[in-house]
Amino acid sequence: MKINEFKCKNCGATINIPENARQVKCSYCNTSFDVEDAYSEAYKYHKGVMDAATEGFEKQYKIFNDVVSKDPMFKFSRIIFFVIFTIAILMFGFVIYNIVTNFNM
Repeated sequence: MKINEFKCKNCGATINIPENARQVKCSYCNTSFDVEDAYSEAYKYHKGVMDAATEGFEKQYKIFNDVVSKDPMFKFSRIIFFVIFTIAILMFGFVIYNIVTNFNM
């Protein structure tokens, strides 16, 4: 994906990049830039942002797993959830069975 514009490193102005341009010049401060350098810097920036976000997610996930694995209430709550879910499914089946059998009478 090609970017169509970027910010001037010298003055911060937006520089539009014409298609197939190899070099552009800032219309405000007359600083020249190689387009390929701008693309590689944008790629490095976005890759760094993604790497930092991934690293943060991995740290939070590890903390969550450490807390959950050491918490006896978490294991107990999973068992309770399973029991309640099973009872709910059985009740639902019983209601459907009664509706079907009463409907056929």
